Formats: sequence, structure tokens, C-alpha cells
Amino acid sequence: MIQEDKFGNVWIGNYSSGLDFISHNQSNFHIIPYFYEIGETKIRKRIYGVKANPDGTVWLGGENELSLYDGHQISRRVNLSTYMYRSYSVIYTIEKDKNNNLWLGINDEGVMCYNPQKDFFSHVDLDVDNLDIRVFYEDEDGTMLIGSEIGLYLSLIHISEPTRQAEISYAVF
Repeated sequence: MIQEDKFGNVWIGNYSSGLDFISHNQSNFHIIPYFYEIGETKIRKRIYGVKANPDGTVWLGGENELSLYDGHQISRRVNLSTYMYRSYSVIYTIEKDKNNNLWLGINDEGVMCYNPQKDFFSHVDLDVDNLDIRVFYEDEDGTMLIGSEIGLYLSLIHISEPTRQAEISYAVF
């Protein structure tokens, strides 16, 4: 996933080394260390989904994890394992809606919504098992289009605040 932030910096989620960064005022390419530690050993983490925010922070979707990078370090890290149906999955894509909820496209899990202000997750039931979500797009009236490997879902009810199980009407094209 590639995102450009409000400063013109380019952020690239990288399968092998985490997070790549190209500064708007330099033509140099940087790798921002993204890892976890076990004892003295640092193990690189993979980044699949990236979403730049207007305030300059960047949401990162990885393996069972959603993180917020503040420009210098990871300022917030949320383990999704307890919210997912499976013990392991990957956040492929992230989109922020007009109500500041994050829509997460998760490998074989479908869609989850996250309210960062309340630190609250909810599943969006699309009546399909093992669904891979690849892209989200919110139109001007707040309708979220959800692109998957089997088609396009169109949300007909807007989520103003996620509940335990988001109730979304949808159409498949």
C-alpha cells in the first residue's frame, strides 16, 4: 500500500522490511525501522496497509496489529488478535471515514471498523466467509464502497459509532 501525507511524503508498506519512506524535500529513500523485540533480538515486522492522516500521523496495518506512527515513533499499538475470528491475519487496507472510524480490510476476515477515540472494534458482517478486502472508497454522501476479491460491496447504512456487531446493509455488484 502506498500513501502520500499532507506534507507530500510518500509512505510504502513493505512486506519484507516494514515501512519505507520518501521525504518530500529530499530524493533519498529511507527505511523506517519497524520491529518488535524478544530479549536482545530485534525482529522486523511487515506492513501491508498504510493510511496517512491530515495531522501527519500514519496508521500502519500489519500482522494482527494496527499501529499509529507519529513521525518519530510508534505512539499507539493495538493487537487485533482478541477481536478477530482467526488467530492470525493481516490488515491489507485502511480507510478513514467522515466520522473518523477506521475501516480495516483484513485477509480472510472481511471488514472491521475501529473507533480510535473510544478504542472500540466491531465486525462488519458481509455474509461471506474468508473474504479478502482490498480497497475502500467513501463517496461524497458517506457511502462506503468495499472492494473484495469477489466483487464490490456498497454500504447503505453509515456507521456513526461502531457497535459490537455493525449492522450494514449492502449490495454486491
